[in-house]
Amino acid sequence: MTPGLYYDDMLHGLYYLIIYPIELLLEVVFSIMYKIWGTPGIAIIGVSLVVNLLMLPLYNRADLISEKERSRQKEMKPWIDHIKRVFKGDERFMMLNAYYRKQEYHPLYALRSSLPLLLQIPFFIAAYHFLSHLSRLDGRIFLCIKDLGRPDAIINIPAIGIDIYPEMIMIPGLIINILPILMTLINIISVIIYTKGSPLKEKIQLYVMAFLFLILLYDSPSGLVVYWTMNNIFSLLKNIAIKIRKRTAVKGGLGPEINEREVSMGAPSVDPKRIHILTFSGAVLMTILIGVVIPSSVIVSSPSEFVITCAYRNPLQYIVSTSLISAGLFLIWFPVFYYLASDKTRRGICGLVWISSGIFLTDFLVFGNIDKYVTSELKYDSELFFSHSAILINIAVLAVIAGIFIYIWRVKPGWMKMIYISLILGLAGLAGFNVVSTEKSILQNIHSLKNTGSDGEGFTISRQGKNVIVIMLDQEIGTYIPFMLAERPELKEKYAGFTYYPNVVSHGGKTLTGSPGLFGGYEYTPEMMDKRDEEKLVDKQDEALKVMPVIFSENGYQTTVYDPPLAGYEWVSDLSIYDDYPDIHAASLKNKFLDPATTAFIEKYRRRSFFMYGVHKVVPTLLQSFIYDNGEYLYPDILTYPSMSFFDSISVLENLDKLTRIEDGSQNTFMIMDNESAHWPTELQLPDYSFSGNVNNRNVEYKERCDLEGNIIEFDGYMHYHSNMAAIIQLGEWLDYLKMNGVYDNTRIIVVSDHGYATGGDERLILEDGTDIQLVIPLLMYKDFYAEEYNESDEFMTNADTP
Repeated sequence: MTPGLYYDDMLHGLYYLIIYPIELLLEVVFSIMYKIWGTPGIAIIGVSLVVNLLMLPLYNRADLISEKERSRQKEMKPWIDHIKRVFKGDERFMMLNAYYRKQEYHPLYALRSSLPLLLQIPFFIAAYHFLSHLSRLDGRIFLCIKDLGRPDAIINIPAIGIDIYPEMIMIPGLIINILPILMTLINIISVIIYTKGSPLKEKIQLYVMAFLFLILLYDSPSGLVVYWTMNNIFSLLKNIAIKIRKRTAVKGGLGPEINEREVSMGAPSVDPKRIHILTFSGAVLMTILIGVVIPSSVIVSSPSEFVITCAYRNPLQYIVSTSLISAGLFLIWFPVFYYLASDKTRRGICGLVWISSGIFLTDFLVFGNIDKYVTSELKYDSELFFSHSAILINIAVLAVIAGIFIYIWRVKPGWMKMIYISLILGLAGLAGFNVVSTEKSILQNIHSLKNTGSDGEGFTISRQGKNVIVIMLDQEIGTYIPFMLAERPELKEKYAGFTYYPNVVSHGGKTLTGSPGLFGGYEYTPEMMDKRDEEKLVDKQDEALKVMPVIFSENGYQTTVYDPPLAGYEWVSDLSIYDDYPDIHAASLKNKFLDPATTAFIEKYRRRSFFMYGVHKVVPTLLQSFIYDNGEYLYPDILTYPSMSFFDSISVLENLDKLTRIEDGSQNTFMIMDNESAHWPTELQLPDYSFSGNVNNRNVEYKERCDLEGNIIEFDGYMHYHSNMAAIIQLGEWLDYLKMNGVYDNTRIIVVSDHGYATGGDERLILEDGTDIQLVIPLLMYKDFYAEEYNESDEFMTNADTP
């Protein structure tokens, strides 16, 4: 069994299978409502209304089935009572079984009388789990409720002190939560109406449930109580409407016949077995497509990217969780709706599932290959945008596909079963191939994924020797520096001694092409590497990464390498490339400073994102941007951290002082590292560019920056600037630390990036054909030994000048 692949307990799996599909529905509806109204209280009411309207046919059907079951039990009761009076022991058991067989009845059918209550239980658990942990409710006022994230405490009687000589007698205060009491009163009224004419036993059960909810929810967040109160109001109105309808039906003499037809358990009039098989086949196909094929297609491209090395778990865990969510939605809850539907509705559902299968597959296979890089958080590396022509083409193609599937449905229904079998087998084969390939890749790199080097000691800087440090800030945009210095003048003092080169280019717009020259010099630019076409690219990349560390190490420098980019062409660097050089200390800092709570959050958030990413990939283009939601996938809460990858990377820069071991002596040292803080565009809290789970820049963020010469850069995606600035600020704090400890002057430092990014915000850098050359303008800043003043140089440079 692969470690970390399966869940620790059965309850965890059952949660994703049964409860989480409902919780996900609540999350998505809340997110949409919140975007519309901007008030969590109204959003909660909207969730209750939408969910109850969606569930109304289901509840109505369940009520009718329950009523029919009670009528059936009432009809059989005299004979059952007679058998129980006359017979005893095994004889009674045999007679009851014989009677049930004659009536074509099974004792388990009695559960159908409790069907409405059974349906409410998973919805209550999902709502309780969702709204009890929704931090967006904290501190939010709604009507007379001061804090939706806490019990309402509407009545608050303070403590009273009575001075009775010679002592003071204190009468304790009293806090009363009104909302749970109001919720219970509404529930009791609804029960009274619903159970009118029902047996006493059933009434007692419902009254007990009403008071049980009062106990469970009395000290719960008021947002949750608002939701359940609205559900009770909806249930009350529904019960009143049902009673009115029944009275009208009885007066017209149609009551019993209508109910009998509505709840008939008979088979559909048109080939019911085929309808059931085809509908179930469609559900299986969607489960495999969304739950296994799509997430496995993402993970197989870079398995190590989805591994948190400080708490190793096999990335196939995300396929397990996504498949459970999909199975819960399509193979458990969808069949519940299908079972409770009328015969005519079942046939319509079958047709809808058939057409949806064609549309979903077409969107994934034909329109799903978006030319964008997907991060480990399932976010694209640039804005997701579709032109009007792309949307129209998608609609036209899907219309043709829908027409073809409708034709098969109506004219060639015999083909459907074979098509379903072929599609399911094909998708299962693709999923299996992805899973096996992922597991093979993980096994090949298990050492580097589980063992990230002995980095507990950090790296050494000598007080009397020479220290050389190269810090690669992945995707740090070189042209931003003048604007950063204009905004934060103190940065010039922090970077005293550095020379900034604005006239610099990279040899490519990606790490793949921009980093080899940075590490290895001009012999490793794309042009020079292409001349060695008999060698593998990965070997040339690894060779470039070893150039400086090997040279410094062989010349007596104590050498440390952190996170060499794309070593072994792996997302988590394959440090084994340095195994032949025992004097080189190689380690990874990825996930180094993540605490267990953050790790657990990352994994939970990824599980949700993988499923929503699958949904996003199969819906028509018109809906993809809406579901993608700038990479948040309609996540309803405030993220604990703005970006997991950014947080992981910036925390390394924040903890550089902890990694820096300053020693007396004349030992020369060399350290080179890659850091990806600037690579993850993230909105940060201004004015200090701090990372927070509750960012609010409405009144302080401005969509442009100006340098001291009056040049302006405008932002579409200002988050690039935020993450770039945060990296420069944190690195500046570490430079101050070196100065305080007397090792700044005898240290040569190069801060450089592998490439820039085409933000489109600087008109000076956009060519006539629309090309934004900011993509290949990296940062290059150089501080020599004992340099004191900040300078700028117009000398033409490339990042391959680093060595």
